[in-house]
Amino acid sequence: MTSFAYGLHNKLVVKEGIDPTSDEYYDRINSRMREIFPNEFEDIKQALVAEPEEPRRSSEVVAPATRNNGAKPRKVRLTATQVSLARKLGITPEQYAAQLVKDR
Repeated sequence: MTSFAYGLHNKLVVKEGIDPTSDEYYDRINSRMREIFPNEFEDIKQALVAEPEEPRRSSEVVAPATRNNGAKPRKVRLTATQVSLARKLGITPEQYAAQLVKDR
């Protein structure tokens, strides 16, 4: 799968001139990978079908995972993409935000 993805990346970026940071790039990678390797995506597909789609929000604010003992409260603002990624990974936005804070 990895080799196929690298080849697809090369085709999209070098031959077709698609920006690798664009939504179109990721949409095309995602759809082609699902087309070629449908069995690898069945669990995700079933989870997405089972959950009704929520309206998009621009961002979600979540509290940090731990208290900071009287220090100024820190808030993490997640983008819609980050919230979507957290859901696809099967974790809450709060858990995703906590990991972001740890990684900083």
